[in-house]
Amino acid sequence: MRRFTIMLLAALVAAVALAVPASPAAAKSYVITNVTIDAQVQPNGDVRVHEERVLGFSGSFSYVYWDIGMKGSKGIKVLGASGPEGPYTPTKDIAGRPPQTYAVTYDPLDPTVRVNLFFRLSDTGATFSVDYIALGAAKRFQDIAELYWQFIGSGAAVPVDNAKITIHLPSGVQKSQVRAWAHGPLWGNVHIENDGSVLLTVAPLPANTFVEARVLFPADALSKAGPIATPELQKALAEEKSRAVAANQQRAAARAAEKRARLARRLWGILGIGAPLAALVYVFVL
Repeated sequence: MRRFTIMLLAALVAAVALAVPASPAAAKSYVITNVTIDAQVQPNGDVRVHEERVLGFSGSFSYVYWDIGMKGSKGIKVLGASGPEGPYTPTKDIAGRPPQTYAVTYDPLDPTVRVNLFFRLSDTGATFSVDYIALGAAKRFQDIAELYWQFIGSGAAVPVDNAKITIHLPSGVQKSQVRAWAHGPLWGNVHIENDGSVLLTVAPLPANTFVEARVLFPADALSKAGPIATPELQKALAEEKSRAVAANQQRAAARAAEKRARLARRLWGILGIGAPLAALVYVFVL
């Protein structure tokens, strides 16, 4: 009898908890519907990036930020930012968050550049953009040029519906001279376009998930970059082959798990009618 009373008490507590209305803070949320990145590799190895994010707000918001990792570059130079009102101007008043401004901060321990954009918006959608240069992100090795760059970091707290990254290589690079890989979700895609540019897409992109590209192209395309006197081609090919094997194993495991889940759902559909009766018998037997 005591066990039955405890079960009833637990059910009552759960019912009361569900009846408590959500707090105003819980009602405030945002989504990221699109991330679009356009990157231009310069002959000196710099990569100029224009990034747009489309957000939807539920509630009132005064700022957004995103972090740009510096790993693999000589630093990040932020050129500007904009929002739905138009171009933003730089500010040092981070605490005041003056609308239509942006502030750049650096974390030397990470190392990361954070771009904060300030505004006043409520219950609407908006497009924000940041322009920056990743200094020396593309490398000129002895036998190949390489861009190995994480365009989307793993710090986003919410998923992205659609992410698209386009990488334009220096003038003169042909499609047949390009090799490209994408690192991120298993369902992402990478494609070399007819003009030699590289297109990465993933939909959806889960929260806290990065997307990076590794692109190989002729070393002489980085004619103004300082050379690195070591080969890279065979090392890169071996690493990507190993990653491809691991990714295919993960895809096979995911397909097997989905097959088991489908079977379980079918069995539940067959046995589901009997489950409530079994539960009732269990309760009254106690």
